Amino acid sequence: MAYFKKGLALYELDKNEEAIICYDKAIELNPNDAEFFYNKGNALDNLDKYEEAIKCYEKTIQMDPNHYLAMNNKGIAYGNLNQHEKALACFDHVIRLNPRDHEAYYNRGNELINNVKIWIFSYLFIIIIYYLIKS
Repeated sequence: MAYFKKGLALYELDKNEEAIICYDKAIELNPNDAEFFYNKGNALDNLDKYEEAIKCYEKTIQMDPNHYLAMNNKGIAYGNLNQHEKALACFDHVIRLNPRDHEAYYNRGNELINNVKIWIFSYLFIIIIYYLIKS
């Protein structure tokens, strides 16, 4: 537990790489604590290591299927990887687990807006290319 608490303190100081080392030591000593994986995922996410963070969130959810915070952060990580459908599925799952979680609704809305922006820019790009070729 000492490594975990040290990891939390380092995380709060934005020393994510050092926090991850502590979380790894905590996991080595107790591999059945979902919170160790969840917090390691958060530190990895802060380092833009989204794939690794997702693995930690999945491990958290495997151990605690009702861990809606891990599912929410998994959705954010998928969004950062432009995997919008997976992100939306995560946020929908959070809403089913905890319908009062305003953050999940907010994140779902942002993901939908990002999805629309991508479609709009893609559409405009196609139109511009079409007119450039036509000219």
